[in-house]
Amino acid sequence: MYYAGQITAYGTGTDPSLAQWWRRLLGWLVDSIIIGAIFEGLLGSALAAAVDTFVRRIRAIGHRYPGLATPAAHSAIFQAEKELLGTFLLAGIAGVAIALAYYWLQHALWGKTIGKRALRTAVVTAAGRSKISVGAAGIRAAIFIFGPIIPFVGLIFWLLDNLWLLWDPRRQCVHDKAAGTVVIRTSYRQVS
Repeated sequence: MYYAGQITAYGTGTDPSLAQWWRRLLGWLVDSIIIGAIFEGLLGSALAAAVDTFVRRIRAIGHRYPGLATPAAHSAIFQAEKELLGTFLLAGIAGVAIALAYYWLQHALWGKTIGKRALRTAVVTAAGRSKISVGAAGIRAAIFIFGPIIPFVGLIFWLLDNLWLLWDPRRQCVHDKAAGTVVIRTSYRQVS
């Protein structure tokens, strides 16, 4: 008997120990909910306060400059918008940092995120099915997190990256290929 963590021979079909696309998708959804909750817990009240301040400033500008058609009103609105945009930009950077740390640290330490644990999957090296290195975990997380934020082509890259496993014989996404990893089912067992 062997387990999914051991080296298997690749025949003509797909290795049955590799995680199916739906397991990976559901694991990602669980992780996304957790990352969202962390983000909300750390930054939610600060963002709500920034929006509240913006609304109060716009109301004050409206009272000070009736009709809002003057250059002074436009300048004041532009300044308020710029400050709100700056707050959201900093929150976006913090969100990316949270997601990067979430994936990088868990994959480097355990080869699994909370979502992967829930779906009984793990990230291992493609060559020997062993624990991945800190560097491989970082490469994998960086491509997965930073790819989608590339202006104009990020969404296309993200879709291509994540859909790649549908036609790849080793069910690897682009971030898996770059890091030299595969995602396996940890609950898979086969009698030899």
